[in-house]
Amino acid sequence: MKKIPFFLAAPFLLASCFSEPDLSGLDDELVVITNFDPQADFTNYATFAIPDSIGIITDNDDDEEFVDDDKAITVLSSIRTNMLAAGFTEVEREEDPDLGVNVFVLENLNVGGSFYPGYWWGYPGYWPPCYWGYCGGWFPWYGWGTIYTYTTGTLVIEFIDLKNASEDNQRLDIIWTAYMGEVYTARNPVQEAVTAVDQAFRQSPYLFVNPQP
Repeated sequence: MKKIPFFLAAPFLLASCFSEPDLSGLDDELVVITNFDPQADFTNYATFAIPDSIGIITDNDDDEEFVDDDKAITVLSSIRTNMLAAGFTEVEREEDPDLGVNVFVLENLNVGGSFYPGYWWGYPGYWPPCYWGYCGGWFPWYGWGTIYTYTTGTLVIEFIDLKNASEDNQRLDIIWTAYMGEVYTARNPVQEAVTAVDQAFRQSPYLFVNPQP
């Protein structure tokens, strides 16, 4: 498991007046938010690689309760199953995959977003670009503009476009993300994480470009 110390200063958001929602069911399952680059054509991607551990981005070195190896194996297996069902083929990182799949937990964050200049306030990603073979100034790039809030212990999946890595400006496009939280206070965090992963793919039908029978 790899940990990256992470500190974020984010602006507060002004909220309009809305009626108070019914929150009674939110403690029963993880809320799942997915987003994708509207310019991405997922029919152009055939292969993927995924690390064998779940990372944690945190400002507390003692926080690692969700991402031990036994829990990670179950969650990563669920992601692999969904990727294969969507028609992608898993390959080793050294085999030049079309997509790199990042999986990590964001802890102690409250507000997030991606907007100009595109990357997440300098956030380097997990695993960093050098892990995928792009060292020396490469950075992740989120190609859309969003603002969202989430609580401590958010499980995140990212698709990194390795097939079309931009040599000109040394960036790696992030073309799909899924945010699932809050895993630390979930009643059954591993099972709820697996259910949330399934839901993330279910609400992203554009990923199933060549689904397996």
